[in-house]
Amino acid sequence: MQEFGLQPNAGTFLGLLCACCHSGLAEKGRQIFVDMTSRFSVSLELEHYACYIDLLARVGLVEEEFEVVFLMPAKPNKFVWSALLGGCLLYSRVELALYVSRWLV
Repeated sequence: MQEFGLQPNAGTFLGLLCACCHSGLAEKGRQIFVDMTSRFSVSLELEHYACYIDLLARVGLVEEEFEVVFLMPAKPNKFVWSALLGGCLLYSRVELALYVSRWLV
């Protein structure tokens, strides 16, 4: 993309994160998430956070999911909380799922 003089935007990165999420490519997704702001100066939006949290959930990194949610500069929306809840349920983290469910009500 860059070799053709094109710069990735927020939509490009969302597509890449979704692809990593559905392919289980946690490390690649993490690198893309970090590179968005550090290398390409693209602002992270709630959609990027929700997708990244879903990625972490699918590979069992539930504690890291919580870390990302609580370090987000914006208030998590229902998609972020739902992604977090999905990871808790997928890996039988019932106590954490109960905590997250309070934020969804």
